[in-house]
Amino acid sequence: KYISDTWGHVFKEPSHSDHSWRWEIFRGQVGSNTLLDTEAFSKNPRRPGSHSYETIKFCLEDKKFAPNMGFTHQISTQLSAQNDTKIVPISGPTAPSKDRDDKAGKIPSDTAFAEVANGQIEDLALIAHLVSPEKSGLYDELVALIRSGLLKVDNKGVAVLNGDEWYTKLDVLLLNDMFHHWSPSVDIGNKFCMNERVRQILQANWERIDGDWALADDPFDIVHHEEEYQEWRRSFENTNQAQEDYIEGIGKFGF
Repeated sequence: KYISDTWGHVFKEPSHSDHSWRWEIFRGQVGSNTLLDTEAFSKNPRRPGSHSYETIKFCLEDKKFAPNMGFTHQISTQLSAQNDTKIVPISGPTAPSKDRDDKAGKIPSDTAFAEVANGQIEDLALIAHLVSPEKSGLYDELVALIRSGLLKVDNKGVAVLNGDEWYTKLDVLLLNDMFHHWSPSVDIGNKFCMNERVRQILQANWERIDGDWALADDPFDIVHHEEEYQEWRRSFENTNQAQEDYIEGIGKFGF
């Protein structure tokens, strides 16, 4: 609700092409094998131009939503793996039974269970709905920041900045976005509601030199080259356009 109230009016969903480009940058930074689902990032699963976070507060107030149980299961499975337990309801048709045979999914006797009440299952389904790709995409964004090394998960399961040099992990798209929109020198009133400490650290430790980006402690060592970035973007857009033309040709002419 805090995110919805604070940033709901600010964040506008990008176009399909911009959304796809954002994940292309991530793919180039950490490698294609670490993506959750490369197919999911070809187009924005949410409506481009919409304020997807603005409606979250209403969903929290009346709890009226159509749960994506597949995505809920994905999150609960990952939570189970992290804690070396299986998250299961206390009662109901999906509660564990030690008497089931192997074909029905017998559970080993040494399995640890994290039993949760039905109300907690509903809460998990609600959270999964709010962070899902269809609703906000927050889950994918958090996982991307963790896998890029900018964030880490502490022993309480909370995503926090990863060490003292977390700022070195920023990709060129985030740096350009900061430079044009929400750095302290551009957004004096902080209308984007960014964390002030994060803004100050980034501005103090990065320098933009003729469009290129370098760390302030070694400005002669360019980390992100603008020319390479633009060439990469042109190549990506040409590939995407060729693919769209190919698909359109199949739709129109059947070949």
